[in-house]
Amino acid sequence: MKRPLIICLVCLAASLLVMFFGFHGTPETAAAPSRTVALLTQADTGSFLLQLRNGAQAAADETGNKLTLVTVNVMSDPAAQIAALQEDGIAAVLLYAESDELISRVLSACTDTGLPVTLLDRQASGFVSASSDEKLAGALAVRQAKALGCETFVFLAGDGVASERLSGAADEMGVGPAEPATWYGWKDSGAVVPAEIRKNLDDGAGVIALTGDAVRAAVNLLSDGTLRAGCVIIGVDSGADCVPLLENGQVNAMVLPAPYPMGYLGFQEAENQLAGKRAGVVTAEPKLITPENLYSAEVVKIAFPLIQ
Repeated sequence: MKRPLIICLVCLAASLLVMFFGFHGTPETAAAPSRTVALLTQADTGSFLLQLRNGAQAAADETGNKLTLVTVNVMSDPAAQIAALQEDGIAAVLLYAESDELISRVLSACTDTGLPVTLLDRQASGFVSASSDEKLAGALAVRQAKALGCETFVFLAGDGVASERLSGAADEMGVGPAEPATWYGWKDSGAVVPAEIRKNLDDGAGVIALTGDAVRAAVNLLSDGTLRAGCVIIGVDSGADCVPLLENGQVNAMVLPAPYPMGYLGFQEAENQLAGKRAGVVTAEPKLITPENLYSAEVVKIAFPLIQ
């Protein structure tokens, strides 16, 4: 009789202790509130923007945060729009635009209001950005031209990012930045190829067009006989709209930026800014596109984004 009585008394005492002091389990960690990042753009359509948005959305989904697309009114005051975004609870901005003036005004407004901003497909001194590796794009173009047997090269050059691509190409060739045969006059109406450029345009020469407009100019030069039929044309950043030129053989290869990883990396940099972590300039590797890999699953996302 004593043993059951003792057991009952112990159980009763334990129950009283639980009732008096309470039962404390492992506390649950409160989930961090989700934040919304705005992808600010001039237009809400376009294949490049579609892939940028998809990449940013994938990064947002991984963190449990939100992404919203906001079209900036070019005719209005960007500062007022940025202030309105903050009032609506936007935590950070991803900025994708073509207008240099608009970009400058938005960056200034974000700086004034303290709203974290990450540039996409573009770099600006002192700002966080996610863009294409332009020097690598130039290097990839030269590598492909060499693989196709080219020994001489002519570059249809330009300013801005085109100069970065030319620098990467020169590094790949193992020469100084001023040494490659460059022609800037292709943009002029009725332009005549200079003699120092023409001497490099023998059969099998590599013509590397460093912008989308330069690619279209190279194709026209080929069709009117200015370029010999044996010349190899490599386009850099020519855009998905130039893919038919590769399909029909007018262009031998293209190097295109990869907007999906650019958007993904851009959102991550926005997250880093919000978390107080180190953020800076990150680059996405461009993709070399040839007739052989044009219809591969990886390249289709870049060359034919609208069918995804």
